[in-house]
Amino acid sequence: MSKKEEWFKLALYDLETARVMFETGRYRYVPFMCQQAIEKVLKGMISEKLSPPRIHDLVRLAELAEIKFTSDDLLMLERISSLYVRMRYFPTESISHFSAERYLKFTEELCQKFL
Repeated sequence: MSKKEEWFKLALYDLETARVMFETGRYRYVPFMCQQAIEKVLKGMISEKLSPPRIHDLVRLAELAEIKFTSDDLLMLERISSLYVRMRYFPTESISHFSAERYLKFTEELCQKFL
């Protein structure tokens, strides 16, 4: 299995975890797992050219993967990156059903394009 395939396999696992978190009402973990899934997709793309850096910034990873996203998509990547940090280090913050659904849908669509 190539490095890219290994990253993509992990991304699918994280995407499924995001779905399970959403279905069980654990909304605060949805953007966290979405970030992880997207990060692994991008690192899979990067791994075709070089060793992916140990960073979590989705916008920077998209640049390194040389993927052209729309400005709206880049804004969503930025939001998910920010939420990843906040959900990890500020456990009192919450996410609504609507927001969790929006992040999950974005992640599913992104993953469908590359996986």
